[in-house]
Amino acid sequence: MKFFELIKQYNNTKFRLKSKMNEEAELRELCALPKTSDMGGMPGAPGYNGSPVEKFVIRLDELKQEQNKLNSKLEDIRNDIMLFIDTLDDYFARQVVELVVFRLSPRPNWKHVAKRIGYSESGARALYKTSASKLENLELEELKR
Repeated sequence: MKFFELIKQYNNTKFRLKSKMNEEAELRELCALPKTSDMGGMPGAPGYNGSPVEKFVIRLDELKQEQNKLNSKLEDIRNDIMLFIDTLDDYFARQVVELVVFRLSPRPNWKHVAKRIGYSESGARALYKTSASKLENLELEELKR
């Protein structure tokens, strides 16, 4: 897998994780535990649909499990990306690539990146461009050997 494919996978996983977190928050907000429960029917019997409390707790548990899976996947992808970044010789180049790849906003804030490494904005962009071109053709399988 190539560097930019990994970044795309990282961003997609991060988006899916945020989506699951938003879904959980919305579920907690809109469907807070009901005040009463349906006492009819035996659990596990045919036709038993479960109580609202049961459904709420089961869905919350499912969301938590999905979030944990996505978190571990995100950590694995991040570790793979760091393998690529660690191939760069220049400390500042590594720092620029990390700041751009692992940013919090959809687009990099070049003023922030430049300030963090002590370069001008155009210098930070140029450093990222040359570093990214070095990483572009590397394969993950080669780095793991």
